[in-house]
Amino acid sequence: MTKHIKKQLHTFGFMALLLAGTQALADKDDIHMFPEADKNQDRFVIRVPEQEDESLFKLEIVASRLQKADCNLRALRGELDQESVKGWGYSYYELEDVKPGPSTMMACPQPAKKRYVPIVGKEFTLRYNSRLPYVIYVPKGIDVKFRIWRTTLDAESASKI
Repeated sequence: MTKHIKKQLHTFGFMALLLAGTQALADKDDIHMFPEADKNQDRFVIRVPEQEDESLFKLEIVASRLQKADCNLRALRGELDQESVKGWGYSYYELEDVKPGPSTMMACPQPAKKRYVPIVGKEFTLRYNSRLPYVIYVPKGIDVKFRIWRTTLDAESASKI
């Protein structure tokens, strides 16, 4: 390998590290106005990619808790409340008061085992916005994932009866 190529590879590697570090700082900087999670909470941050027409997209928050559960279909209940950062006007979301929810009542021959039980409730589907991160506070022990939903401009006709 020539000296010139080695120098170019070294420069390229340095630039890649610099860009990665800049992105990490940008990621941290875009949430500095949001409060830290308190001792009983975890804070999750979701960043979504920019879309050409964001009105065609929705973001679904999928929260769950790992707990012992038998063969019955189970869910937990909770509400995702929208709050505002004072002085900034940015929104964040808080999941509080997670309670037992609906369950089937089958007799289960197998013992209960640990599995993720979903949390269902109001306001888990949010307007899509790539300009700001989604910041979500949940009780400790809750896991947060997300789905991006997409539609088209085409609408189906309803039948008039």
